[in-house]
Amino acid sequence: MAIFGSKKNKKEVNDIRVPAKATIVAGPRITEKATIASDKNVYTYEVDSNATKHTVRKHIIDTYGKTPVKVNVSTLPAKKRKKGTKAEVKKAYVFLKKGDTIDFIS
Repeated sequence: MAIFGSKKNKKEVNDIRVPAKATIVAGPRITEKATIASDKNVYTYEVDSNATKHTVRKHIIDTYGKTPVKVNVSTLPAKKRKKGTKAEVKKAYVFLKKGDTIDFIS
């Protein structure tokens, strides 16, 4: 029987499963606000609900070869509508240094 706080339990709690590489970033979020932000080297992506700043940063480096200055992650909550619900969405804002760009169409 394991005691709470033992090394075994701490290791199990800290063992975070990282999603597969293909599912970290679902794709770019194309909205008016995101398009205006891209002029200032801030790119917005829809990401998996399990994605973290570090996994998104690694994915951007591996996929585009650009190193982000910083990455912010935010979650938009689900909304109830008259018919059904609008799903929860997790977004990642990727800040690049001046002069770096990401082309979504390649």
